[in-house]
Amino acid sequence: MPPARCTRIYILGALAVATPILALTRLHDPRAHWPLTAACWIAAMGAAFVTHHLLRKRPARRRDWLVVLGTASALRLAMLGLPTTLSNDFERYLWDGRLITQGADPFAALPIEIELVGSDATAAGMRDRMNSPRYHTVYPTLSQSVFAAAWWVGGGDLDRAVAVLRLMLAAADGLTLLLLACLLRRRGPPALPALLLWAWNPLPIVELIGAMHSEALLTAPLVGVALALHRQRPRPVLAGACIAAAAAVKLFPVLLLPALARRLGWRGVGAGVLLTLLLL
Repeated sequence: MPPARCTRIYILGALAVATPILALTRLHDPRAHWPLTAACWIAAMGAAFVTHHLLRKRPARRRDWLVVLGTASALRLAMLGLPTTLSNDFERYLWDGRLITQGADPFAALPIEIELVGSDATAAGMRDRMNSPRYHTVYPTLSQSVFAAAWWVGGGDLDRAVAVLRLMLAAADGLTLLLLACLLRRRGPPALPALLLWAWNPLPIVELIGAMHSEALLTAPLVGVALALHRQRPRPVLAGACIAAAAAVKLFPVLLLPALARRLGWRGVGAGVLLTLLLL
């Protein structure tokens, strides 16, 4: 297949992926229009898989990388203005961040037990809309640091804090894309067709950034584990540190330590255990 034709397929694939994803941004509440939402998801994922299938054995040129990464960046930026109707998890994130910036411990008390001082309508609204006011927070230290930073940079305003949080999650997913590109290039060409399965996938675009789920902070350190081990000279200590960073976002990645014990060796497992204990 001529290189120019490959580029045209990338461009057509980008348009086929972008159209249904951007259509979701026109809906105030995509969940209220689930048949259309499902159709958009299927169309976007189908277009990404078809493009990958057509080009999976073709080397990519610089312009092809620009098409894929440019489309991925544009779609993630489009999520910054999405209504906050896909999920209300962000209410708990920013509630915890608000407590930290006020010098309180988010693990100390249930939201329902905290007495709000004065007429704090913002905090009262966050607690009323929260899906877990009768449960202790489950988010470890790295997640809590991001939540607190979003609330602090947002100046205590909920709308600005939401915008900052989305930017931070988009930046985290951008780091994931960069690490994935490095990993796939080390595995040998063609890297770009495999990369677009994440870059154009509506799951990270809509759910991690649009719906603001903290798993966006998790993916980069997990890819870092694979990148540290997929080398001529593996770096088990770095891989263990990446596992610890992932566990500081959500606890379950700590299960990778026994699962990868043979690859990590005693140094990697020891570094992972030690750093996990320190971070938690």
